[in-house]
Amino acid sequence: MISKYLTREQNNVSMVNKNRRWKEICGSIKGIPGHVLHHVDTTLLYNNPERYILWLPEDLKIMTKAEHLSLHHTGLKYSDETKEKMRQKKLGIPKSEEHRRHLSESHKRYWARRRMDEQVRSGRAKLSVLKRQSPINAA
Repeated sequence: MISKYLTREQNNVSMVNKNRRWKEICGSIKGIPGHVLHHVDTTLLYNNPERYILWLPEDLKIMTKAEHLSLHHTGLKYSDETKEKMRQKKLGIPKSEEHRRHLSESHKRYWARRRMDEQVRSGRAKLSVLKRQSPINAA
């Protein structure tokens, strides 16, 4: 979630600082089982990301995972379609054949892209040649 707003380097620094805070609080970088550190001022991420990644004690609150989930999901509205999908997942109802086919094709394109990127990075192939041969362009 954080990585959507921070660069990879900032995110790495953020996690190091978060682990340091947990170690200061309870002697372990894994934190307290069943608890999370919550940034009290959520606008820090948008207004001052440099301060956000510091995990300063005055910006933090220890909460149970349940409290944290409740805090971030209070007031969410789900469409009837989404509610039905959640109900089916909870009941273990399998996805439709059409949806499974869509996921399969999506995964095939993803892994084809990954293989192509790896070949280009390793120097085994040139991107222009791979693009002409790729099944990705057909989809």
